Amino acid sequence: MATSGPDRRFRAEAILELGLVRALGTPAQQEKALSVLNWLASSDDRILVEMAVWSRDTKLTKEYLKDAPALTLLPPPAPPSKSR
Repeated sequence: MATSGPDRRFRAEAILELGLVRALGTPAQQEKALSVLNWLASSDDRILVEMAVWSRDTKLTKEYLKDAPALTLLPPPAPPSKSR
């Protein structure tokens, strides 16, 4: 999706996710994510280039992510169901 999606917003979301994988994935996943981010950083699309460079160069740590609720990728848990 990050490299060929037709809609920029979905490509941008995938680029941000590559940044998370680059920071928190396994070594093999990190290497692949970095490779894709480097490739995207040479794109002709200035906006995607900026996102790829940010995702590649920003140091995301578990502590940083814990303190950044706007980066939460999962929806909040469902409220408890009421039993009758």
